Amino acid sequence: MKGIILKDLYDNFCIPKNLAAYILGFLVIPFGFILPSAYYYTLIAGMILPMFGDCALEYPTEQEEASNFNKLLITFPVSKAQIVTAKYLLGLGFVLVFDFLSLLCSMVQVYIHHTVRLAEALRI
Repeated sequence: MKGIILKDLYDNFCIPKNLAAYILGFLVIPFGFILPSAYYYTLIAGMILPMFGDCALEYPTEQEEASNFNKLLITFPVSKAQIVTAKYLLGLGFVLVFDFLSLLCSMVQVYIHHTVRLAEALRI
């Protein structure tokens, strides 16, 4: 299970096109913290950051389909349940990290910039 997670992390961060997508995406994130704008806050905290959590599963799946790795993966000495559990753990980890960043962005916009109220920020 650890090997599957490490392979997926490799697919996310060591393949140049996937790494470039993460780097370009991370360049956008500071605008959600710096700019006192409800529009940028909604765009970054409500749309862009949650999509990064989904990328943790999308990039490795894309690479596995291109190389027919799924057929080879079934022959490994791990059960299908362990394979699925490893994928879920990686996905949940990424979603938690990026949702936490989104929450931090919300708190900055609510308590420092005063662009939205807390009720609106939590809905976004």
